[in-house]
Amino acid sequence: QVLRLDSSVGTWQADLDSMKNADTSIGIPFSYCLRLTVLKEIHVTRDSTGASIDKKLLVATGVAHVGMKARDTALSIFVRDADTDAWTNTHLYVRVAGSKTPMDIEVHDDPVTGQQRIFLLVTGIGITSSLFDSASG
Repeated sequence: QVLRLDSSVGTWQADLDSMKNADTSIGIPFSYCLRLTVLKEIHVTRDSTGASIDKKLLVATGVAHVGMKARDTALSIFVRDADTDAWTNTHLYVRVAGSKTPMDIEVHDDPVTGQQRIFLLVTGIGITSSLFDSASG
Protein backbone atom coordinates (compact mmCIF):
# COMPACT_ATOMS: atom_id res chain seq x y z
CA GLN A 1 0.00 0.00 0.00
CA VAL A 2 0.88 3.64 -0.44
CA LEU A 3 -0.44 5.74 2.43
CA ARG A 4 -1.04 9.49 2.50
CA LEU A 5 -1.62 12.09 5.19
CA ASP A 6 -3.58 15.12 3.97
CA SER A 7 -2.96 17.33 7.02
CA SER A 8 -1.02 17.31 10.29
CA VAL A 9 -4.25 16.61 12.21
CA GLY A 10 -5.62 14.11 9.69
CA THR A 11 -5.51 10.33 9.71
CA TRP A 12 -3.49 8.14 7.39
CA GLN A 13 -5.44 6.84 4.40
CA ALA A 14 -4.65 4.23 1.77
CA ASP A 15 -3.96 6.15 -1.44
CA LEU A 16 -3.11 2.97 -3.36
CA ASP A 17 -3.83 -0.67 -2.62
CA SER A 18 -1.54 -2.52 -5.02
CA MET A 19 -3.77 -5.60 -5.05
CA LYS A 20 -7.21 -4.00 -5.11
CA ASN A 21 -6.23 -1.38 -7.72
CA ALA A 22 -4.38 -3.77 -10.04
CA ASP A 23 -5.46 -3.99 -13.68
CA THR A 24 -6.08 -7.64 -14.60
CA SER A 25 -7.61 -6.90 -18.02
CA ILE A 26 -4.58 -8.42 -19.79
CA GLY A 27 -5.83 -11.89 -18.87
CA ILE A 28 -4.11 -12.52 -15.56
CA PRO A 29 -6.33 -14.04 -12.85
CA PHE A 30 -5.05 -11.74 -10.10
CA SER A 31 -2.14 -9.47 -9.21
CA TYR A 32 -0.73 -10.01 -5.72
CA CYS A 33 2.01 -7.45 -5.10
CA LEU A 34 3.42 -8.12 -1.64
CA ARG A 35 5.58 -4.99 -1.49
CA LEU A 36 6.41 -2.04 -3.69
CA THR A 37 10.17 -1.49 -3.96
CA VAL A 38 10.22 1.88 -5.74
CA LEU A 39 8.11 4.92 -4.88
CA LYS A 40 9.33 8.02 -6.67
CA GLU A 41 7.97 11.23 -8.16
CA ILE A 42 9.21 12.01 -11.66
CA HIS A 43 8.76 15.19 -13.67
CA VAL A 44 8.18 14.73 -17.41
CA THR A 45 8.57 17.80 -19.62
CA ARG A 46 8.39 16.23 -23.11
CA ASP A 47 6.12 13.55 -24.53
CA SER A 48 6.82 10.87 -27.15
CA THR A 49 6.24 13.36 -29.99
CA GLY A 50 8.67 15.89 -28.50
CA ALA A 51 5.88 18.28 -27.48
CA SER A 52 6.37 20.26 -24.27
CA ILE A 53 4.32 19.05 -21.31
CA ASP A 54 4.46 19.54 -17.56
CA LYS A 55 3.55 16.27 -15.83
CA LYS A 56 4.40 15.26 -12.30
CA LEU A 57 3.88 11.56 -11.80
CA LEU A 58 4.24 9.39 -8.72
CA VAL A 59 5.49 5.96 -9.77
CA ALA A 60 5.22 2.85 -7.57
CA THR A 61 6.61 -0.47 -8.82
CA GLY A 62 6.99 -3.97 -7.46
CA VAL A 63 6.95 -7.65 -8.32
CA ALA A 64 3.45 -9.11 -8.56
CA HIS A 65 2.38 -12.74 -8.44
CA VAL A 66 -0.10 -13.16 -11.30
CA GLY A 67 -0.87 -16.89 -11.23
CA MET A 68 -0.67 -20.06 -9.15
CA LYS A 69 2.81 -21.21 -10.27
CA ALA A 70 5.97 -19.82 -8.67
CA ARG A 71 7.12 -18.47 -12.06
CA ASP A 72 3.87 -16.56 -12.62
CA THR A 73 5.24 -13.13 -11.80
CA ALA A 74 5.24 -9.74 -13.49
CA LEU A 75 6.54 -6.26 -12.94
CA SER A 76 3.61 -4.18 -11.70
CA ILE A 77 3.82 -0.43 -12.39
CA PHE A 78 1.41 2.06 -10.84
CA VAL A 79 1.43 5.70 -11.96
CA ARG A 80 -0.41 8.50 -10.17
CA ASP A 81 -1.11 11.67 -12.12
CA ALA A 82 -0.64 14.72 -9.86
CA ASP A 83 -3.31 16.63 -11.83
CA THR A 84 -6.08 14.07 -11.31
CA ASP A 85 -4.78 12.01 -8.34
CA ALA A 86 -5.84 8.92 -10.33
CA TRP A 87 -3.70 5.77 -10.30
CA THR A 88 -3.26 3.62 -13.41
CA ASN A 89 -1.61 0.20 -13.50
CA THR A 90 0.16 -1.89 -16.08
CA HIS A 91 2.20 -5.09 -16.01
CA LEU A 92 5.47 -5.80 -17.84
CA TYR A 93 7.41 -9.03 -18.28
CA VAL A 94 4.39 -11.20 -17.43
CA ARG A 95 5.52 -14.77 -16.74
CA VAL A 96 9.11 -14.02 -17.83
CA ALA A 97 11.36 -16.27 -15.74
CA GLY A 98 13.88 -14.86 -13.32
CA SER A 99 14.18 -12.07 -10.83
CA LYS A 100 12.55 -8.77 -11.77
CA THR A 101 12.70 -6.51 -8.75
CA PRO A 102 12.50 -2.81 -9.68
CA MET A 103 15.34 -0.76 -8.18
CA ASP A 104 15.06 2.81 -9.49
CA ILE A 105 13.39 5.05 -12.07
CA GLU A 106 14.99 8.09 -13.69
CA VAL A 107 14.11 10.65 -16.36
CA HIS A 108 16.87 11.54 -18.84
CA ASP A 109 17.01 14.36 -21.39
CA ASP A 110 19.07 13.22 -24.39
CA PRO A 111 20.78 16.29 -25.87
CA VAL A 112 21.54 14.48 -29.14
CA THR A 113 18.04 13.19 -29.98
CA GLY A 114 16.08 15.76 -28.01
CA GLN A 115 14.04 12.92 -26.50
CA GLN A 116 13.19 12.60 -22.85
CA ARG A 117 13.35 8.94 -21.85
CA ILE A 118 12.14 7.29 -18.67
CA PHE A 119 14.49 4.52 -17.52
CA LEU A 120 13.49 1.73 -15.12
CA LEU A 121 16.25 -0.39 -13.57
CA VAL A 122 15.14 -3.96 -12.85
CA THR A 123 17.24 -6.78 -11.36
CA GLY A 124 17.43 -9.82 -13.63
CA ILE A 125 16.14 -7.80 -16.59
CA GLY A 126 18.47 -4.81 -16.78
CA ILE A 127 17.32 -1.40 -17.91
CA THR A 128 14.11 -0.78 -19.80
CA SER A 129 13.07 2.59 -21.15
CA SER A 130 10.15 4.36 -22.71
CA LEU A 131 8.78 7.75 -23.68
CA PHE A 132 5.75 9.41 -22.07
CA ASP A 133 2.68 8.89 -24.27
CA SER A 134 0.39 11.92 -23.92
CA ALA A 135 -2.35 10.13 -25.88
CA SER A 136 -2.73 7.48 -23.17
CA GLY A 137 -2.27 9.91 -20.28
